[in-house]
Amino acid sequence: MDPLSIAASVAGLCTLAESIVHRTRAYVRCVRGSEKEIAKLIRATAQLYGILEQIRLLEDGFDNDNGREKGMVIGGVGMVRGVHLVKGEELHECEKTLRKLDAVLRKSDPGTVTGFVNVARKKLEWPFNSKEVAEILQDIENHKSMLNLALNANEMAAILSCLDTSTHISQIVSQEQLANEDFRTSQRKSAFSRRRQKILDFMTTLDPRIDQTMYVQMKQDMTGLWFTEGDEFKAWMSKRNATLWLSGIPGAGKTILFSSVVDKLQRVMDANSVMAYFYCDYRNPIKQDATTIIRSLIRQFAERNDLCFDKLEEFYEVHSSDDKISLPTQKDLLILLMDMSEDVEDALILIDALDECLTERVTVIKLLRDLNIQSEKIKTLFASRNEVDISAQLQGYTTVSMAENTSDIARYVESELKVKDWAKDLSQTEKEAIKDSLIEPAGGMFRLVACQLDALAKCKTTASRRKVLRTLPRDLSETYYRILKQIDSTDIADNRLIVQRVLKWVTWAATGLSLYELQEAVAINAGDEELDPDVITTESDILDLCSSLVRCNPSGIIELAHATVKEFLTTIPSKSEYYFYHVDEASDMTALATTCLTYLCLDNFGEEKDWDSASIISGRTSISFKTSVTSSEESGMPDRVLQYHFLDHAAENWDYYAGKVTENWPQVLALEKILFAPTKAPQFLNWARRRLESTRHRRNRDGGLLAESTTLQWAALLGLPAICQWLIDQGSDVNRATVVLGSSLACAVLGESVFHQCISNGSEPGSDDGSSDYDEGYNVKESRAWHSENRYKTIAALLSWGAVMDGMPLEETRSLMELALMIGEPSHVKLLLSHGAVLDTDCLAYLENQCSDGPRKAEMQEILSSVTKSNYASIDAQKATKLLLQFETSSVQAAKLLADTLGDLTMGEGTDVQDKNVALRKVSEYGRRYSGNPRLLLLHGPRFFT
Repeated sequence: MDPLSIAASVAGLCTLAESIVHRTRAYVRCVRGSEKEIAKLIRATAQLYGILEQIRLLEDGFDNDNGREKGMVIGGVGMVRGVHLVKGEELHECEKTLRKLDAVLRKSDPGTVTGFVNVARKKLEWPFNSKEVAEILQDIENHKSMLNLALNANEMAAILSCLDTSTHISQIVSQEQLANEDFRTSQRKSAFSRRRQKILDFMTTLDPRIDQTMYVQMKQDMTGLWFTEGDEFKAWMSKRNATLWLSGIPGAGKTILFSSVVDKLQRVMDANSVMAYFYCDYRNPIKQDATTIIRSLIRQFAERNDLCFDKLEEFYEVHSSDDKISLPTQKDLLILLMDMSEDVEDALILIDALDECLTERVTVIKLLRDLNIQSEKIKTLFASRNEVDISAQLQGYTTVSMAENTSDIARYVESELKVKDWAKDLSQTEKEAIKDSLIEPAGGMFRLVACQLDALAKCKTTASRRKVLRTLPRDLSETYYRILKQIDSTDIADNRLIVQRVLKWVTWAATGLSLYELQEAVAINAGDEELDPDVITTESDILDLCSSLVRCNPSGIIELAHATVKEFLTTIPSKSEYYFYHVDEASDMTALATTCLTYLCLDNFGEEKDWDSASIISGRTSISFKTSVTSSEESGMPDRVLQYHFLDHAAENWDYYAGKVTENWPQVLALEKILFAPTKAPQFLNWARRRLESTRHRRNRDGGLLAESTTLQWAALLGLPAICQWLIDQGSDVNRATVVLGSSLACAVLGESVFHQCISNGSEPGSDDGSSDYDEGYNVKESRAWHSENRYKTIAALLSWGAVMDGMPLEETRSLMELALMIGEPSHVKLLLSHGAVLDTDCLAYLENQCSDGPRKAEMQEILSSVTKSNYASIDAQKATKLLLQFETSSVQAAKLLADTLGDLTMGEGTDVQDKNVALRKVSEYGRRYSGNPRLLLLHGPRFFT
């Protein structure tokens, strides 16, 4: 749906008023001698239409002129920038009067009647008596007075605005004098602000305001007033600990309505209350995670209330000591959220699209539902489809169904018919026919109406629009099939291929693609060696071909037009004639990976002169590509120069797609071998630089880092086992280590966290001023391209070829094993241990800390099960044995641990009594089981009693 403003809302009222005048005049024409009250009604409504039209022009100028000078004048009437003429609530009252009048008139539409009897019958059918007409006329007069007052006030405001200009100029000097003091104050606040931001970011960096801004721009100003002015919502607002569930069918516009509710609450919340909201999203697994949702709610509470922030600050202090962050458990987070709610009068929690939590939906809903149960101050409002599992969890919630109201859809259709170019010249009769065919039959399905309007917009004649109206599909699935049928009807193979590729990219892309990125992505074919501007589809053609299936959001990202589009595309049956457009993540990943790799290997990025060793080592390298230009003489079209918009996406995400490939793997592997050839090609250097520059490493713009590194290190860093094996077979040195990356084994174990061990800390990128720090908040396992199984295979391959474990990056003070433990992949750590890795004192201290009260206790226990005597030094034997005995469940193994340790110890003043007691207590637990092998106790036991 197109973004709609208050101007569009007024436009809808203009259409409605015009329709009423049209119907009433038709009655007068058909029924000669009708009552004078009818004529008065026509005049009053026409006058109201004139006032609304004037306001629409002003408001339309307000929206279109956003960002210009403060004052403006349209048709001799001034409008002050930044203030709307009328409020949505005032327009809503006017709309209710007009809709009431319109509804009754529709029932008595005279149509085309002739003859004395029919005329008399129609006169008798006039639905209003004189008293009712007088009341309606009075309501209309009230609305006219209110709107005229707004126009007069606006004109006066414009005059005052001009007078204010001179005053404003005189204030500039005094403002300049205050500027220096403000600057000094801001400097004092800066340190506090940085700490505050660090604490908030510790909880989460996810910002729901981005979603809110996007969705609220997609609504009309009066959207949702039927809900927020309804009894259920008012009751929810007035009661403590209240619950409310807004349910609706797919495509009903729940998210847009939800954004309207959030917008209203943000304007009316008082200082003693807090509100937090969240948009779940089927496209983003992070936005379906219960812990992520709770973290976001906590951050929003802390941002909006100082007492809540104090609670978060205390929480932060507990979980951050010695510059190391320990991750709080979900239970810890819930306790914090409950504590925060006790510091306010009301804590409002609003969650949209619960049905879009795809993997653990019931778990998420239970957790959110229980928030209201655990705290009397929390009230919750959820929006979702009415699914069986959701309904079961929300029993007892007051429910409002969106199917019960069609006013938002009616307003949307009326505004579209008023403001869209294709509809402006339609006759009133045709507009009425469109409204009758769309509004009521939609059954509250906003998305269906939007698709139908798109279909009508493509019609060029009245006859074609009538045909569309006669054959409109009545559900979304049929609508989407009709769209695909229209695409196929062109008999242009390229169009079908473009649409298919767009749908695959938009459905599965790791990050959102802009229209410019998408243009290049869909132009790539397998085997391409160069990107030709002539094969790139225009922006308008992509949007036109995929109309109603994709949309461009306010951020410029192309996305599926609605969640129902993905549901439809993934469920097209294999026997369908439209299966060509079916999307499937497992099979589509091959296409996405090969497209990215083909793009990165293009000759366009093969200019060797820009990648000579001298320029790389000196750090003077600049990226320069072959410029592909379409000659205007050859094509008869203006010159088109490639901008390589898709380069960054391909460089940063190709390995994510490759890691998910399950079909046609040899095709992907062949392209990887081209990119990772032992002798670094310009294309590889171009890719590596792009990847490096996207990190925060202190040397992320240092060309020397690229010159010293090898393709084997980069392949290991990404966890590409087949490429690592191939490169070793080609003669690459498995133990070559470099300053930043360390050895290939270090790259394989650490992944891209190697670039977060020494990050820029406020200095210019690439500076060498020593301003650096560790990025403690970075979790490499959360990166899109982290593939645990592939990385395990990579580590195993390197170890089998004799990789040593001491090739760490120069600036890294921690051991490979300590960092491996911190990353927390038990299978990787156990693999290293099986190849003789040593747990030093710092490693054992980390294990002890995590085993005592850390959130990863189970992981650490799994790792400890693989530790043997060869994995720690004799000096650390006591500490290691004590740690291992805490979790040893086998009596034989416990006895063996004691025997091994006691054999190495010189008992006496160096032995801690507590350590002895721990060991003895462990043995005593299994004393009966030791009875069969008393030799161990006889041999070592006396030492404990000495």
